[in-house]
Amino acid sequence: MNRTLIILLHACIITHSTPIFSTHPIHHPVKSTNGMVATQEALATRVGIDILKQGGNAIDAAVAIGFALAVTYPQAGNLGGGGFMMIHLANTNKTIALDFRETAPVNAHKDLFLDNNKNVDQQTARFSVLSSGVPGSVHGLLTALNKYGTMRRKHVMAPAITLAKKGIIVSTHLSESLKKAQSRLSKDPTGPHILPQWAGTIGWRQPYSARLGHHIKTNFKKRHCRVLRRKNSHCHRLVHGQKQWPNNHR
Repeated sequence: MNRTLIILLHACIITHSTPIFSTHPIHHPVKSTNGMVATQEALATRVGIDILKQGGNAIDAAVAIGFALAVTYPQAGNLGGGGFMMIHLANTNKTIALDFRETAPVNAHKDLFLDNNKNVDQQTARFSVLSSGVPGSVHGLLTALNKYGTMRRKHVMAPAITLAKKGIIVSTHLSESLKKAQSRLSKDPTGPHILPQWAGTIGWRQPYSARLGHHIKTNFKKRHCRVLRRKNSHCHRLVHGQKQWPNNHR
């Protein structure tokens, strides 16, 4: 029995001495010679691949994916947040980093989330509009595109706008995520009208996302939230940290 075990172990060592490439694996490897795209969501991955096939570079594809994920993976990919981007410039052999994480509103202060007894108000700190940072995603993605991309803004944003207009099939993962957040999201007046309730929903359309994408494509400048110009707009309050907020913004 011991001899048999030794032989089996020896066979395993010999077999694994070189990289394994099986034609019958559980997870099938993907090979490519011209480029590769990996994201959290299949539709967004396809958007990136299509951009590369159309002659775009890695930054063009990454920006197109970023906007697409705002539609297809709303539980994480969104325009209301921020992020980082690492970019390697092959011609100069340099790697740079863009930091477009959210920033605090101008009037934020150390006691912003404390109640009258100087204790942390969890509702205000976690679930109110006061807990939102000033978004950086749009500015960061467009900065990358302008400096290091090759395609026009309207070209890389077109897939995301199309997905928002025509709709997507709600995956099981997205459905479960929405169900978990349903009680909180439904408190927003628009929530019940836009949230799908079950997996497999065909053609879940996001007209607001489509309109926002169109505005970003045509009007967005360097300043955050430039597209929302009304003085009393949600974004204006967010940027300038207005202290008094209407109750329905809680």
